[in-house]
Amino acid sequence: MAKTAIEFIHVHKTFPGSGVEAAKDVNLRIEEGSIVTVLGTSGSGKTTLLKLINRIYDCTQGRVEYFGKDVATLPVVALRRQIGYVIQQSGLFPHWTVERNIATLPHILKWDKGRIDKRVDELMALVRLDPECRMRSVRKLSGGQQQRVGLARALAVNPSVILMDEPFGAIDAITREELQDELLALQTRLKITIVFVTHSIREALKLGHKIVVMDKGEIRQADTAYNILLKPANEFVRRFVSSDDFYEALRALRVSECMDDLGRAGGDPRSSAPKIDRDATMGDALQTLIRSGQSRLMVIDAEGGPVGELTFDSYRGVAARSEKDCGTA
Repeated sequence: MAKTAIEFIHVHKTFPGSGVEAAKDVNLRIEEGSIVTVLGTSGSGKTTLLKLINRIYDCTQGRVEYFGKDVATLPVVALRRQIGYVIQQSGLFPHWTVERNIATLPHILKWDKGRIDKRVDELMALVRLDPECRMRSVRKLSGGQQQRVGLARALAVNPSVILMDEPFGAIDAITREELQDELLALQTRLKITIVFVTHSIREALKLGHKIVVMDKGEIRQADTAYNILLKPANEFVRRFVSSDDFYEALRALRVSECMDDLGRAGGDPRSSAPKIDRDATMGDALQTLIRSGQSRLMVIDAEGGPVGELTFDSYRGVAARSEKDCGTA
């Protein structure tokens, strides 16, 4: 079992003067090195959950543990320096340069100039920012560029966890897709733990290893995209994530959730069957399957080793489950 990065244990949060609980008996385990997306309508408690992790808010009851330690017992400044934080429209200092924004925390920690310069270079390359942007004022950058600066700043001192509060919400659809893909690639490379709040069902399903669906301060279901879509825990989740477009659902489901075990469909992992990464979407795999003209795909892991296979029967199984449990086809 993977190590636990963050755990909510019977957490309640009520704000002064309010009789409504913003978080109500929340129990949630977040594994180290995973992306957990938190989904729900406005006022469902998504951002409250995020801010309880880095103690912008403190629990009314219960506790939040950070790598096994109650956050309430940790010095708040030291805790926040271990946790990157990215918000909508980046939350940057618009009159500062890109370089100065990225280096905000290293400057506070009094890193020497050479170390800061090297780290800024590394981070700009990591988030694919043009070196020519380095001395530009942030206000002169596009929305997508600003979000890259915000992500670079959050990564500056190698945090164990990054909290992201609707970071791509104000960006055009094409740039948003690009940033989602880049975030997935970064997370795969760095193995960092990410808690990502969003209003977008599609974004939550695409990014999350685990998706948390919230309503009125409560977690209605915390599960994989496959189970959220095809095995909703209750009527609220079913209605919230339901779609009449089966092919749209395939864009959210990962191959690893739908593949068959090696040999189950009669395939030979040493054959010349086209390959597909286990973290690819079922939509991507369907395109590969059709274009290849083959009857099956070999599913491989990050090292290129065979871990399963995918056939048209795999899709028939998903379609049957979708029609039965979600009313989609």
